Amino acid sequence: MNSTLNDLDAEGWNGLEPAAKPLMFWFGLLPFLIPIAPATVVPLTLMPGWSGLAITLPVAALCLLLGISFGRNRWQCTRWRLDDAGFRLRKGRWWQQEIFIPRSRVQHLDIHNGPMERSRGLATLVIHTAGTESHALKQQGFSLQTATDLRDALIPERRRDDSAL
Repeated sequence: MNSTLNDLDAEGWNGLEPAAKPLMFWFGLLPFLIPIAPATVVPLTLMPGWSGLAITLPVAALCLLLGISFGRNRWQCTRWRLDDAGFRLRKGRWWQQEIFIPRSRVQHLDIHNGPMERSRGLATLVIHTAGTESHALKQQGFSLQTATDLRDALIPERRRDDSAL
């Protein structure tokens, strides 16, 4: 790998690209903003005055606080590592998850980047695997260069042209 890798922590885990932080924050916050509209309209319609506000404000504040926390943690609590055995991904603060994909299970890899990612030099890496219940791992927040390096490192040169035979 090259110098596009982010800062390593004490155990050798990489963080996601800093440019991904605002995108992951807003897309993590968005689902929590949706309930604010009905939580505001229904109580204020059914109970006009202070009693409606007494329900609306705490619900809206709770949704906003949960969304901010979730959005911030999405970027902050995601770490990855590539070693000789394969690709490892750690996610989550409250419900932690560690995913390991052995190199031998990797079928192919895709790199996706939509307009918002492209404008920031970011990409989403999709690792397709064989013989598992969840057949692909999709992780956003990599720089395009890091995603390309990971793709090249996970599929050895001798296996890249196997399908061409």
